[in-house]
Amino acid sequence: MAASKLAATGPARASRTSRAPRASNAVGAASAAGASDAVGAASAASAAAAIGASRAAAVVEHTVSIHGHEMAYRTAGRAPGPNGAGAGDAGPDRPTLLLVHGIAGDARTWDAILPLLGRWAYVVVPDLPGHGGSEPASGDCSISSYASSLRDLMRALDLSPATVVGHSLGGGVAMQLSYMFPRSVQRLILIAAGGLGPEVSLFLRAA
Repeated sequence: MAASKLAATGPARASRTSRAPRASNAVGAASAAGASDAVGAASAASAAAAIGASRAAAVVEHTVSIHGHEMAYRTAGRAPGPNGAGAGDAGPDRPTLLLVHGIAGDARTWDAILPLLGRWAYVVVPDLPGHGGSEPASGDCSISSYASSLRDLMRALDLSPATVVGHSLGGGVAMQLSYMFPRSVQRLILIAAGGLGPEVSLFLRAA
C-alpha cells in the first residue's frame, strides 16, 4: 500500500513541479512583450518628436534701435517677399503674424508655439518697451505709446499689414494699434485681452 501510494503521488508531484517553468516562461514572455511594447512606444514618441523638431522653424533673436531706444524682438519663419520665401514655404504671400505679450511678460510668452507658427507664417514677437530685452520708452508707458512702438517696429522692419495677436495687456495694445493705425492691422486676434469684459482694471483705465 505504501509503495502504491508513493507510486500514485510521485507522478502528481512531478507534474506540479513541471508546471512552474511553463508559468515562468509565460511571465517572462509577457514581460518581454511589455518591454518591447514600451520600447516601441518610446521609439515612436522619439521619432514623432524628431519629425516635429525637424519641421519647426528656427527662432532668431534681434534688436533694433527705435527713436534711440533698443527694442528686442524674435522672429520665426522666412520673411515674405521674393527673397524671403524659399522651397517648401507658403510662397511670397505668406502671412505676417505679430504676437504681443501681456503685462510683466516678454516675447518668451510665445516660445511654445513660435517655432510651429513659423512653419507657415513670418512671425515677429517683440518685447514691449520696458519688458524683456527692450529699453523703457521715454517716460510714457501708456497703451497708446506701446501701440506707437509696435507701429514704429513694423515700419523699421518694413512689414506689411499683419495679423496681430494680443494676450492680456497685449490685447489692449493690439486694439489700440488697430484703432490708431488701421492700415497696419489686417486681422485682430485677442486672447483674454485687457480692456474687455464687465470689469476693467484701473491700470487700463488710466492708460
